[in-house]
Formats: sequence, structure tokens, C-alpha cells
Amino acid sequence: KLIYRGMLENLLNSKLKKRLLNIFFHFSERSFSPTELKQMTAGATANAIAVTLREFARADLLRVAARGQRRFYRINAHYQWHDELSDLVADPEQDLADEVSRRLKTVPNLKVLVLSGIFSLQPQQPVDIFLVGNNVNRARLQRALEDIERHTGEQVNYCLLDVQEYEYRKLMNDRLIRDVFDYPHIVVLNNLKLNSVK
Repeated sequence: KLIYRGMLENLLNSKLKKRLLNIFFHFSERSFSPTELKQMTAGATANAIAVTLREFARADLLRVAARGQRRFYRINAHYQWHDELSDLVADPEQDLADEVSRRLKTVPNLKVLVLSGIFSLQPQQPVDIFLVGNNVNRARLQRALEDIERHTGEQVNYCLLDVQEYEYRKLMNDRLIRDVFDYPHIVVLNNLKLNSVK
């Protein structure tokens, strides 16, 4: 028990380690490059991230894949203490994302609801909430967004497109669509055909 406790404490003994583990557990299905992780952990140096990633990899907590000269890291789902560590680094932002989802799902006619920006650990992204739907009641949406802003304590940036405009922008490889879907995001609602959401 002491060895187990010491190992986990060692993996959580800095803010950077906790932040990185939040990211890896939050997006357990994908891999990250050190450059991406630096963008997602504002204030951390490339060297500090590299040292931490090496430590995690040595502990068998991360899987490492190489593509040419670049390395990519993802959580090792078979790590011995995976579930225990996941509980220890449970991300309060996930609870926040759940609350946001609950409030927005009450708005009629929404077809797609995707959380990005501050809700997916990407505060540098221009959109926090991406919505698609026809004949969406703007007053209901505005009330829900005001509730969310009171809950989060900060301004939330959102984008609402009708289905036709969304399909057109996606077809044109629009920058806004790429900003949402090329970075970590959380698909909360998808009532379009599966291939309609990137």
C-alpha cells in the first residue's frame, strides 16, 4: 500500500503533472504531440513538458508512438493503476461540461452541440460552444447561455449555424469548422447523419 501510494503521489506532485494527466484522461482516445500539450498547458516550458512526458512513459503510464522525427503520447489504458489515478485527477471541468450540456439540451431544435474552447482545455480557441440547428429559439438559447456564464463566471463564446450553412462551411473547409473539430472537443449532441459531423 505504501509503495502504491508513493507511486501515485509521485505522478501528481506538480501542477504540470496534474494538468497533463487531466488532458490525457479527458481525451483518452487520442494522442498528443509535445507542441499541442505546450499550447494546452499555458505557462509550461517545452523542457518541463518533455521531462514530465519521459517520466510518465518510464512509469508505463503513457504509450509513445513515433512518426518520423515527431513523438505522440496517449494514456495507457492498461496501466496498473489506471482507474485509481483517473479518480485522483478527476477533472472539475468535466463536471462543468456536463452542467453546460444539461442546460443547452433544453433548447429546442438543436441538431449538433459541441463543446470546445474552455470546456475542452483549449482556451485559445475562438469558440467555446458550437451549435447547429434550424429555427432555434434565440431567446431560449440566450437565457441558457446567460445561465452558463453565471455558472462558469466568465464570458462564453458561441457560434450558431443553420444546417445548410454548416454543411456548406464544412464542404469549403472553413477555418471556424477546422478550429472546432481539429482540436480536442466534446460532441454532446449529434442528431444529423453521422457523417455530417466531422
